[in-house]
Amino acid sequence: MNNAGTIHLKDHNFDLSQAENSELLIKVSPKRLSYAIINAEKQVSVLFDTALQMSVTEMVDELLSENEYLKQKYKTVKIQTETYHFTFIPDELYSASNLHIYKGLFAQNASDKVQVNHIRKAAIMNVFTVQEELIETLLEAYPQAKIYSQAEPLIDGIMYNYQGEKLILQLNESSFELLIINNHIVQYYNIFQINTPDDFNYYLLFVLQQLGLTDMDFEVIVSGDIDKESLFYKRIEKYYSKISFSSNIRIAKPGVTFQDIPEHQFFTLFNLFLCE
Repeated sequence: MNNAGTIHLKDHNFDLSQAENSELLIKVSPKRLSYAIINAEKQVSVLFDTALQMSVTEMVDELLSENEYLKQKYKTVKIQTETYHFTFIPDELYSASNLHIYKGLFAQNASDKVQVNHIRKAAIMNVFTVQEELIETLLEAYPQAKIYSQAEPLIDGIMYNYQGEKLILQLNESSFELLIINNHIVQYYNIFQINTPDDFNYYLLFVLQQLGLTDMDFEVIVSGDIDKESLFYKRIEKYYSKISFSSNIRIAKPGVTFQDIPEHQFFTLFNLFLCE
């Protein structure tokens, strides 16, 4: 499959026998599906990314029928899905017996499926609802898969790769995440649905003003669906001068096959590798 707008690359050294020692990392949202295979040496073996022109079910079925390597048994399969319904609980305050209380803070329905994941570096528990309709086909193919929200790989990835106070902006297909950290402390995190650069500009300035963080001397790390020619980047550039694209030091650099792929574009996908 090499449709327009689709990335599908495979390292020439990758073979099916490596699957059992590799991790299959999958990122799914209502409008996009991506996956990567990371081998035992922490190197990218396969990378796939596409905007969804069909349902997730149809896309997953098509990929499974066309790619034998996706039918192999992997050491671990991790699936990241997008959610706007979550809460963070500090480790020292979290109690599994209070799960129903935490759920009441964000769940829209009593029947909503709730997942709890530990973000060790930040010393917080992430309690969130899972969009089951997005992942049900993936779970049929990989019933032992571990489920994550968008927050875990972003926070883990940043904290494993950066120190000090940082403003992180992760741009997705129709949303963006705003994360502020100071070493291993999460000072703020949220995800916002956006359609235009004006939406992005509004939420960015509104949050920073509400937090009293109007000092434009922040070091800004950007990742996801953004480049220097993007209108979103131009908006960031209006307010900040210290801007850089996210980079991984905990995962080996992609090989020659992937050298033309902007690393920051798949920052959260690759950093699923770091999630517990």
